[in-house]
Amino acid sequence: MLNNPTVQALMTRRAELQSELQIARDRYLDNHPAINRLEADSAAINRQLETTARQARESIRAEYRAAQSAENQLDNQVDRARGNSLEEQDQSVRYNVLARQADTARSIYDGLLQSYRELNASAGIASSNIAIIDRAETPTSPSSPNVPRNLALGLLIGLGLAGIAVFLRDQWAM
Repeated sequence: MLNNPTVQALMTRRAELQSELQIARDRYLDNHPAINRLEADSAAINRQLETTARQARESIRAEYRAAQSAENQLDNQVDRARGNSLEEQDQSVRYNVLARQADTARSIYDGLLQSYRELNASAGIASSNIAIIDRAETPTSPSSPNVPRNLALGLLIGLGLAGIAVFLRDQWAM
């Protein structure tokens, strides 16, 4: 509170009034108006000082409560982060166990595959997925070109085109 500029100004003013009051008491009697005025001013300064001190205390209390609330929130966040960290560690352990199991299974598979290849090589068996279903037969006649059919189609198309040409020439000649 002593760092508060208002409190410092009031304390300075109170010290000045106390000094003036002491000088006035040396000079005047207790019931003199100057002494009464200085005592009233001193009492007013004291009340202002008390009010300012009370306000400063309330302000400090409010700041303390806000800081305490922020601290509680940060504690909650830290607890959640710890929980998340522990959960991630559990998942990491599970992942490592599964990775080791996968490596073991892979090495067993590689060993079995190597053994299978060695057995096939030593027995001279060649693995193949090809099987003969039917034997191929030699054709007796060519499948293409069919000469008689092609000649008949050519003759029909030629006659049709010739007929159309004669008809059109006859129509335009008129």
